[in-house]
Amino acid sequence: MLSRKKLIKALCISEDAVTVFDSPDRPNIKLHISCHKATTDLDSVFDFLMDLMLDQHSHMPRYVIFCRSINDSSKLYLMFAQHFGKDNHIFIMFNSKTIQKPLNL
Repeated sequence: MLSRKKLIKALCISEDAVTVFDSPDRPNIKLHISCHKATTDLDSVFDFLMDLMLDQHSHMPRYVIFCRSINDSSKLYLMFAQHFGKDNHIFIMFNSKTIQKPLNL
């Protein structure tokens, strides 16, 4: 199990981020960490999620996928866009350069 400091460093979370030390104790909140080589086929990694998106569309649970770089996040976004189209309201991409504005999610 990763220590809190290692996890914060691995996720590139800012040192001045607010940390809440309370377990949500909710069955719908889960954490899964998976590292893959740059050569790994994204389709095979996210096959389960694309199947869920096809089956449940807007009724599926929300997922947050953390990427270490904007480039990695762009590759992931492109993969989803190729499968579902850009204007589908099933997925959205945020990064450190995303302009802050209210969203209706």
